[in-house]
Amino acid sequence: MFSRPNFETLVASSWAQSPSGASSSWPSDGNWEDIMHSPAVRTFLGPDRKTLYSVQRNGEVHLVFSLFVDWFNPFGNKKAGKSHSIGAIYLACLNLPPDIRYRPENIYLAGIIPGPKEPSLQELNHHLRPLVDELIQLWYHGVYLSRTASYPFGRLVRAAIIPLVCDLPAMRKTAGFAGHSSAHFCSFCRLKKRDMNNTDREAWPAPLTWDDHLTRARQWRDAEPARRNEIFENWGVRWSELLRLPYWDPTRFAVIDTMHNLFLGELKHHCVEVWGIDVKDKSGGGKKIRPHTPDQQKRYLDDALAYLMNRDSKKLSKIRKGYITSIAQLNGITPTPSDSLTKASYVKALIDWVRTSSSLCNL
Repeated sequence: MFSRPNFETLVASSWAQSPSGASSSWPSDGNWEDIMHSPAVRTFLGPDRKTLYSVQRNGEVHLVFSLFVDWFNPFGNKKAGKSHSIGAIYLACLNLPPDIRYRPENIYLAGIIPGPKEPSLQELNHHLRPLVDELIQLWYHGVYLSRTASYPFGRLVRAAIIPLVCDLPAMRKTAGFAGHSSAHFCSFCRLKKRDMNNTDREAWPAPLTWDDHLTRARQWRDAEPARRNEIFENWGVRWSELLRLPYWDPTRFAVIDTMHNLFLGELKHHCVEVWGIDVKDKSGGGKKIRPHTPDQQKRYLDDALAYLMNRDSKKLSKIRKGYITSIAQLNGITPTPSDSLTKASYVKALIDWVRTSSSLCNL
């Protein structure tokens, strides 16, 4: 790349320019136009942990890469099913403008993970280790290029990986988090899967800090196999080779999967199909349910109270699910099992609660 005439100019402009020509490093309103304008990059500290990484002295150039890890079926989705899987480890230079950043000639393919099956986390660490070794060298010492297109006498190049960009299963495996289907279903908080219906953020346990995560991961790495299982069950953390990088914070740099969430419609599916935001009234010829007026809402809530007092689950089931779930959440009622979000499970939980409770003050 450094043999290209315009490459170094583009890299330098990524640090020099601010969004929309603003005078500050990034706008105070938080509207960034590129990842290079984000606080995570602009406040990123260099090897001395004092000077901003964006400060490049004595002709040095500081590169920022994003790391991608993913698996695919080399025979296509219609051949061999999911029985074959090959992985790729590749990096994209974020200093390049977005319009050329992801061109094939600008992507660094760091490694191929052979199949036919996806490796476990411990096996994946062996594939990541050579890359991490090089990144540590690039961080502390850099690589001196004897000549570049703009510097005939050479210059020092440093590089760092900041975001880990993967789909959800690959991100959890690469960063050392528990899988999304485990009890520790979230990598951003410590809420357990059994409590996933708890929408009161004030009641959520405090998330792990960077230091906490490193401590638990090192404990897992240094423990005997039986002890490893205990640590993982308690904290949902394993050791990842990326944690050898002295600057890499898994609590900040493991990025949410935007490709599946936005481009492939997973967020829409979750909102429409799981949360029922776009639920259609089957009894009304497929038309969307119309919102109730305040008077209608009061009438339905009064009916729900009467049905609950009479423990009439059949009539209560005819009330819209939104009213049922709101009553349950207001009174701290959670269906059993906690991952069941159907109307029937909420109705049963409310009826059971009425049978065992003498106070209905929140209805």
